[in-house]
Parts: sequence; structure tokens; C-alpha cells
Amino acid sequence: MTQLQKFGALFGVIGGALRIIAIFIPYAPETAWLEALYATIDLGFLFGLIAAYLATADILRLPGFTGFIIALSGVASIVGPDPQMFGINFYWAGSSVFVFGLALLSVDMLRTRQMPLAASFWIASALTGIASTFGAVPFAFEIAGAALGCGFIASGKSILTRRPTGA
Repeated sequence: MTQLQKFGALFGVIGGALRIIAIFIPYAPETAWLEALYATIDLGFLFGLIAAYLATADILRLPGFTGFIIALSGVASIVGPDPQMFGINFYWAGSSVFVFGLALLSVDMLRTRQMPLAASFWIASALTGIASTFGAVPFAFEIAGAALGCGFIASGKSILTRRPTGA
């Protein structure tokens, strides 16, 4: 396991835990400490995603790689303050791309039996996120955020507790 994988796994766990905590903090625009919290969460997801992919890259196929690239692009676009310009909410757009890519990656992870708990949480997050768009499920946005955070906690734990092969 590389230092990047260890760092990413640990930071992913932190980002996941903070995402769950953030559910209970009311949003207040242009609040410095809240923006710092969200940036920490997003960076945790960014490095956690990289660690999850590196830990499974030799087994995943093209759908997993494609999902990783899409998810990486989405999460990279939301790190930092999220502007609304040209009538586009860049947080919602980036988040949607992130969760879609994560779901695609997760399907390949389930197919290859890699981190099934994390993959299941990430798929649940995507499905619940879709439900939140249509207002079909009460507290769906919060549930989607919790599932996303749980996925990163499960992924990081899986990576950090993995036995080295060939030892």
C-alpha cells in the first residue's frame, strides 16, 4: 500500500464522518468556518476516491475506470466555494457528476466483489439523491449525504485494514 493510499483512505474516513456531521448543521451562506468544513469534506472525498480506485484498479475494468474519471472530475469541481453563474448551480452540477461517476464505479466494484459495503452505500446515495430531486422521499438529501459519508468510511476502513498480499 502506498503512502497516497493510506493518506487517501484516512482522509476519506474523515471526510465521510464530517459529511455525516454536516447533515445536522444548518446551511448559512458565506460562513467562513462552514465553507472550510465543506472544503475539508470535499478534499476527503477527493483523496478517498483516489485511494479507493488505487486499491481496486488492477481488478476493475473499463466501467470502473470510466466511473472513477467521471467521479474525480465531479468532486474536483466542487472543492472550494461553489458559485452560481450563467444560471447554473455549480455545486449541484458537480455533485451530480460526482455521484453518477461514483455509482458507475460502484457497479464495477460490486461486479468484481471489491469493497462491496462502500459500493452499496455509494449506490444508495445516488438513488436517494435522485429521489431528493423529485421530493419523493422525506429527508432524501440528508439520507443521500449520510450514505455517501458511510461509503467513504467503509472504503477507508477496508483499505486501511487490508492485509498485504505476498507477505
